[in-house]
Amino acid sequence: MSAIHTKSLTGITSITTPSGVDNVFTVHSNDTTERFRVDLNGNQSIAGILTVAQDLDVDGHTNLDNVSIAGVTTFSDDVTFTGASSNIVFDKSSNQIKFNDNAKIRLGTDNDANIRHDGSNMWVQNSTGYIYMDASSTAIRFISQASWASGAMAAFNNNGSVQLYYDAQQKFYTTASGINVVGTTDTDGLVVSGVTTMTGNLTISNTDPQLAIHDTNHNPSHYYLKGVSGAFKITDSTNGDRISLNANGSISITAGTTVFSGAAQVSTNLGVTGNLILSDQIIHSGDDNTKIRFPAADTIQFETNGDNRLYINNSALYVKSGFPLAFLASSGATPNIKSGGTNNQDLLFTTGSGNPTRLSITSGGAVMINTTNSSSRTLNLNGTFGILSTNQSGVIDMSVTDAGEASIGPYVAGGSSLILKTNSSGSGVAERLRISSAGYVTKPNHPSFCARHQASDGFSGDVIVLTRISTSWDVWNTGGHYSTTTGKFTAPVTGVYYFEGQVMSTGHSNGDNIQDMLSLESNRGRIAYCRQRESYFSSATNANGYYTNSVGGSTRLSSGDTVWIQRHSSQNWSYSNRYYSYFTGWLIG
Repeated sequence: MSAIHTKSLTGITSITTPSGVDNVFTVHSNDTTERFRVDLNGNQSIAGILTVAQDLDVDGHTNLDNVSIAGVTTFSDDVTFTGASSNIVFDKSSNQIKFNDNAKIRLGTDNDANIRHDGSNMWVQNSTGYIYMDASSTAIRFISQASWASGAMAAFNNNGSVQLYYDAQQKFYTTASGINVVGTTDTDGLVVSGVTTMTGNLTISNTDPQLAIHDTNHNPSHYYLKGVSGAFKITDSTNGDRISLNANGSISITAGTTVFSGAAQVSTNLGVTGNLILSDQIIHSGDDNTKIRFPAADTIQFETNGDNRLYINNSALYVKSGFPLAFLASSGATPNIKSGGTNNQDLLFTTGSGNPTRLSITSGGAVMINTTNSSSRTLNLNGTFGILSTNQSGVIDMSVTDAGEASIGPYVAGGSSLILKTNSSGSGVAERLRISSAGYVTKPNHPSFCARHQASDGFSGDVIVLTRISTSWDVWNTGGHYSTTTGKFTAPVTGVYYFEGQVMSTGHSNGDNIQDMLSLESNRGRIAYCRQRESYFSSATNANGYYTNSVGGSTRLSSGDTVWIQRHSSQNWSYSNRYYSYFTGWLIG
């Protein structure tokens, strides 16, 4: 069908029945865009905004994507607002708006609050600020069963009380001065900051019930009244138990100081783990002249029969003269500590049958054990004196016979050794002598040495200087008394010493003078010449120009004396070979 063109229709370029489409009427704008369509069934399609200046009467279903209404809209039947998962319906017949499960009423620009029902419970949720329920003229009430008389739960009265109910019976309400509780109060904890007045009984029931008192101004801040394992206790949060009334009737008080302003009488036992402070005395009940007194500062006094028998002060412990200090034994003799000797100036310890003196300290300071023989010695023992090891598996016995034979005998299972130790000035204690269980005597610091030849050894004047020395099997210098610089040994202590030397001399020719080629010298004089005294060297008996001789001898030296091997001053030869040339010596005793 061809288009109908008319220029009298402003903005309309054509009114057509589209080619190839039957029974459709369309209207197009200047840009050939379809703006209006009517089909055979009367369905109309408008591309754009429809403006209706008068009433619009629509019969049947209307499906609108977007409706803008500037005036009053009246719905005369049910209205359904369809949500993604839950709908909201206005039911005309029941005069109600129904929010299906999980359909929410949201309040606030930022959706701060909402009301909904999830199918099981109703939720009122608020994320910003408070929820206010205002009943400024009367009250706010919560009820069940749609009746206040039979279903009262709570009431919040305007400018008045708050009331709580159980099964419509009031159990709790506030007053101008506090609260009132009707019936029994069962609390897991109760914190009271002000004054509490109770006209009836207060019962606290629990496995280990307790009443807490919080002191917010001081420490410890928590005090407790407790019932624990049949005992009633007063405790604090810092120190634990303070007073305990125990199930057996005893009372325990744990405190730094317990003060009784009046008299305190104990009929059975009194156990004190802290301090017991008394102004003066503890008196025996029914025997008031037997007491323990504190008559002055730093003084304690024990009295019987009204007389001071023993007292202690800063200086000493005093027992009244003539009264021994006795220790009761379960059977047999009673041991005593008492005075004795001249003018009772000796201290005696007695025990055993007849209480003989076992230990005495005389006024002169002598100590006697199991003897009364006060010789000039400070310590006198009768019998064997033993010293035990830490675990008492080892012992050393010291004794002397009437013939004057003294013995020191260590003992331990498996054999023992006797070790003597001393310390040098400024140094620790070190072992000086050891007697093994087999009887061998060793002295680790006993002066001895052995020096041997090494390459380049020569003379200091005519003194032979041997420098091969260390701590080995063939060379040593115990105590360091031999000098590899001078070739001399210096005696560390006065005593008898033995020295031995040997030299294999070299560079000889037939007829050279070798008589008395070596001597053992000291700062006090010559000790010995060499053992062999040949006058001249002979290659027939001493091959290759070598000749060996030795020297040795004993001498008594004082501390600081020196000993060395010397070449005869008129001869000129050298020496070699550490197995032939050596100098050794040691302290005999």
